Amino acid sequence: MEIDKNVRRCAIELGDTELLAKRSAGDMVAIEAKYHRNCLCALYNKIRPVAPKDEAENRLHGIAFAELVVFMEEIHADEDNAPVFKLSDVANLYKMRLEQLGASVTNRIHTTRLKDRLRFVLPDLRAHSQGRDTLLMFENDISPAMMKACDHDSDAMHLVRAAQIVHTEMFENKFTFDGTFQADSQKDSVTPSLLAVVNMILNGANIKHQT
Repeated sequence: MEIDKNVRRCAIELGDTELLAKRSAGDMVAIEAKYHRNCLCALYNKIRPVAPKDEAENRLHGIAFAELVVFMEEIHADEDNAPVFKLSDVANLYKMRLEQLGASVTNRIHTTRLKDRLRFVLPDLRAHSQGRDTLLMFENDISPAMMKACDHDSDAMHLVRAAQIVHTEMFENKFTFDGTFQADSQKDSVTPSLLAVVNMILNGANIKHQT
């Protein structure tokens, strides 16, 4: 009855995505899956070199992983944030904490395995590939993050529109130079919209400050 849990643990520790995909159909007992005894023994033997060598080492790995999960959960709980975690940064944080606890970390952290462990403990966590990076986000944070990105796009569009208004007004006025400058030529060359934008930048858009 424990075979599903044991096989899942082995697949996560080994980062065996093919095995994880096969057992994603449901509990192995429930779907009456069959596993050859020799193949199952080979799987268990394969996991032994990967696992920490003793119970104390295993406990340190568990503590570091639990602290990492709590860290991600606390940031996610902040309603003002829609956190995006870079998998490489998460792995470095996990490795640094292992070293602080005194655990032996001889190899680079297996990021795929760490990602699968995190997603197993945090079912709402989603992984998105962006070039060489893998980004981790909680599902209910994806929409706020997209809205925030759209807000930045909207701000940029406002800047572009303001620049277009100033540009159009500036080049609507045609100045001719016949060897002498008119009395108000310098003043007239500064359009009202350009003057207004500069004043807002310097003094703010508050009408009291402007007056």
